[in-house]
Amino acid sequence: MKKSILIIPLLITIAINILGITRNLIYLIPSGMGFSHLTLMKYVSLKLPSLFMFENVGFVETNSANSYLTDQAAAGTALATGFKTLNGFMGLDSLGHPVNNILESALIQGKSIGLVTDSGLLDPLIASFYAHTKSLSDPQNTFLKFLEKGPDVVLGKIDDEVFQGIKPKLSPDFTLIRSEDELLRMEPWRIKKLLGLYPQNGSVAISEMIDKSFEVLKRNSEGFVLVVVYKEIEESSFKNDISSLLNAFKELNSIVKKTLAFCEANEDTLLVIVSPYEVGAPCITSLFDLKNIIEDENENLQGINWMNDSIIPNMTFILSYGPGSEKFRGFHRLSNIPLLIADTMKMNLPSAFEIIN
Repeated sequence: MKKSILIIPLLITIAINILGITRNLIYLIPSGMGFSHLTLMKYVSLKLPSLFMFENVGFVETNSANSYLTDQAAAGTALATGFKTLNGFMGLDSLGHPVNNILESALIQGKSIGLVTDSGLLDPLIASFYAHTKSLSDPQNTFLKFLEKGPDVVLGKIDDEVFQGIKPKLSPDFTLIRSEDELLRMEPWRIKKLLGLYPQNGSVAISEMIDKSFEVLKRNSEGFVLVVVYKEIEESSFKNDISSLLNAFKELNSIVKKTLAFCEANEDTLLVIVSPYEVGAPCITSLFDLKNIIEDENENLQGINWMNDSIIPNMTFILSYGPGSEKFRGFHRLSNIPLLIADTMKMNLPSAFEIIN
C-alpha cells in the first residue's frame, strides 16, 4: 500500500514531463515594461535576478489593428482573445464582434479562474479580460456580468460608486473583502469564492493576493487560469518616477519568485510573463553614470533619463516556464500569445491565425 502511495505521484510527474500536460496557467502581465526596463533592472537591481533566469525568451510586436501605437484596450484584447483589434475596443474583434477570451474558455473547460491586479478592475487593459464593448459606458453592469459568469477569485481596486451599486447584487457565493487586513485574515478553506474590491486610494499587497488566489484556485482538480496584471511599473513610468520604478522592480521580483516556486511545486503549471506595451523607456545616459549607479547601490539615480511619459511602439518581451514553454521562444505578435496558450492547454479559443497572419 505504501509503495502505491509513493508510485502514483511519481507516475503523474513522469506523465507531465513526457506528455507535457498543462493543467494550470499563471498569466503574469507587468504592463508598461519593455527592454529598456529590463536593462535598467539588470544593472540597478543586481540582487533581483528572477527575470533573468528564464531559458525560454521571446520578442513581442505590440501594434494594434489600426495603429503602430497600441492602447490599453487593444493590447488587453490581443492578450485575452487572440484577436488584434482597434484601439479602444475591449473583447471585440476589429469589426466590433464579441470574441471569446481565455478566462471564458477556461470556464467552459471546467477550470477555476482568477483575475488579480494592483490597479483598477475597470482599467481598459484589465477589463479586456471580461468585457465585450467599445467603451465602459456602463461599468457597473459590465462588471456584474463578469461576476455572474462565476470567477473564483477577483481582486483589485474599484470606484466607490460602482461598488455601492453592485454590492446588493453580489452572489452569496462570494466572500467580500475590502482591505489588506481582511485579506490576510481570510482563511481560503472556509470560503467558496473570493472577491476583493479595494477602494481606489487603498493600498494592495499583490504578493499576498497571489498567495490567497493559489489557495482558492488549486482546489479544482481540473486546474485553473490565473491572470495577474501588475501595473505599478506602468504607473511609475507614466510619472517618470525612477524611485517608484525601482520599488516596483523589487515587487515584480517577489511576484516572479512566488509564481516560479508554485510552478516548481506543481509541474503541470505553465507560467507566461508578457508585457503588452512599453511606457517611458528609461535609459542610462553614460558608462560613467552606470558605474556610479552600480557602485552606489541604487542611491545615485541622476544618470537615468526618460524618452517620454507615454506608451511607445517598441517591441516587448515574453518569458515562459513549465510544460509547453518552448512554444513561446522567438518572435510573436501580441495576439499570438493566447492562441499558443490555448494550444498548449487544449483550450478552445476561436482560431485567429488566419486573421493575424
